[in-house]
Amino acid sequence: IKGTAMGMCISVYFANCYMWDVTRKIRENPPEGTTTFLRYIDDILVIQLDGNRKTVEDIFKSITDEHTKYTIDPPAREANFLDVTIYIGESGQLETKPFSKPTATITFLHYRSNHPQHCRDAICYSQLIRLRRITTKTEFFEEAAEKITSAFIQRGYPRALLTKYLKEVRKMSQEELLGPPSLRKQA
Repeated sequence: IKGTAMGMCISVYFANCYMWDVTRKIRENPPEGTTTFLRYIDDILVIQLDGNRKTVEDIFKSITDEHTKYTIDPPAREANFLDVTIYIGESGQLETKPFSKPTATITFLHYRSNHPQHCRDAICYSQLIRLRRITTKTEFFEEAAEKITSAFIQRGYPRALLTKYLKEVRKMSQEELLGPPSLRKQA
C-alpha cells in the first residue's frame, strides 16, 4: 500500500539508507555495556556484557517507529545472525559456525551452464572460503563443507575440482582469511 515493493532493486537501497539513519545515534554512542552493535540492512545483533534485556529493549525502543518492528530474541549463550551462529565457547570466547534456516535450499549455478569456466570454478572455491571464514572450529567447517560439496556434485561440479579446492581451503585459517589481504596465502 505504501513504500516500495519487496524484491525491487531500489527497496534494499532505501531500507539500508533508512536503517543507517535510524541507528546512527546508537552506533556513535552505544549504551553502557554494549560491546557490539552490528547491522546488515534490517538485521541487528547486539551483544551486552551483562546480558541485560532491558538495555537491549531500550535500544530497540529508541529505533522503533511506525515503519519498523523488531523481534528480540531472549539473551542466550548462542545467537543466529545472518548465516552465522555466534556462541560462547568452552574457553569463554565468542566462536562462530555456519547457520542456515531449516527452509533454506542450497542451489548453485549448474556446472554445464554457458558461464565462463573461471566463473563456475570460482563459485565453489569462494563458497568453501566463505564457510572457512565464518567457522571457528575445524569440525564445524568439515560438516558444512560436506553438505555444500554434496550440493555442488548434484549441480554437476566435478568431484576432482571440489576435492582440489577443499584441500586448499583446509590449509587456510579463519584468522588468515579475516585478516588483511597481505597475510593470505596465494592459492
